[in-house]
Formats: sequence, C-alpha cells, structure tokens
Amino acid sequence: MIRLGTSAALVAAVATLVVAAPSAAAPPPSVIRLVSVTTSEKSVDVPPRKDSAGDHQVFASRLLNARRQLGKPKGAVIGSDRGTLTLTSATSANLKTVATLPGGTITAGGPLLAAGNGAVSVAVVSGTGLFAGAHGTLTILKPTGPKTAVNVYRLSYRPIA
Repeated sequence: MIRLGTSAALVAAVATLVVAAPSAAAPPPSVIRLVSVTTSEKSVDVPPRKDSAGDHQVFASRLLNARRQLGKPKGAVIGSDRGTLTLTSATSANLKTVATLPGGTITAGGPLLAAGNGAVSVAVVSGTGLFAGAHGTLTILKPTGPKTAVNVYRLSYRPIA
C-alpha cells in the first residue's frame, strides 16, 4: 500500500525530471555556408586526351564556418568533405560528395548545373544524424582562390518514418 506522502514525493520527483529533461534538439539549419579548402585531389584523364567523358577528379576538403553556425564561430574548422567529379562530356559533369559535419553527414549528387556568376549547383539527396531526411541544393560559388570556394547548402527536411 502506497502512503500519500510517498506518492506525493514520487510525483514531485517525476515532475522535477520532466521539467529538467532537455527539450527536443534544436532544428537543423536550413542554410549552411562553408568555406571549402581543398586538401587533396587526384585527376584521372581517360582516353581521348583532354576533357572527355569518363575523366574524373577525386577530392577531399577541410570545411570552415563562413559564419557562426552549428555551435561554432566563424572561421572554425567544422568538418570535411570528399567526393568525385566525373565528366559526362567535354562540357558536363556529375558530382557526388559527402560532407561530414557536427551531428551528421550531407550527401549531394547528380548533374552539376550552372547557377550563374561562375557558380554551380547539385542536388542534396540525403543526410544522416542531425541532417536525416535532408534534401535541397548545394551551390558551390565561384572559387575565391586556387583551392578555396564557398559551399552553400539550402536544405529542407523530410520526416523520417
């Protein structure tokens, strides 16, 4: 048999836990701006020589915050990416890249499309962790140096069943 005093103490303890429990995690950002600095790249030129279908470049980059986001200040190293750019003709390409960020990954892939002012874009096709259900676009702005560009992820999130 539970005494009233014990029940009241139990209810108070549970109420304290519920109030003290952390609320749901903050929603993931819908726009992420990163400075990408290439750390390695390897190009493979398949016959015929020069730019042709099948030529590809494998790359890896260090990602820095272009502004305060994901709990880190502007300029902080926030993650990395790796990927492959494959020419489908002398003037078109497919890109597949995975960015590893605090809390998960974002995968972009498909045809690389001109986005104006020297920028290109590709579809965001999935994510993991904090970015689960992500879709949208990755726009790579015109390079700011020989190994530096700004990557802008514009994301929406699908509910995960």
